[in-house]
Amino acid sequence: FLKPVDVANVPGYADLVKHPMDFGTMTDKVNRAKYRSLEDFASDLRLVTTNAKIFNPPGTIYHTEAERIE
Repeated sequence: FLKPVDVANVPGYADLVKHPMDFGTMTDKVNRAKYRSLEDFASDLRLVTTNAKIFNPPGTIYHTEAERIE
């Protein structure tokens, strides 16, 4: 969740996740005042959790934690 997924080392990720997002990228966007609204921020947060659930099957730590964050 903290850093972008390294698609070179995670086969299939780029095929399933069309709009990657992570907390590090979100932090950078906050620091550079790139969010125009709270909804823009919330949208990226939803991307983080949705992407984790798309790629990781239910029962895995990543899927479970994404649900918990939501």
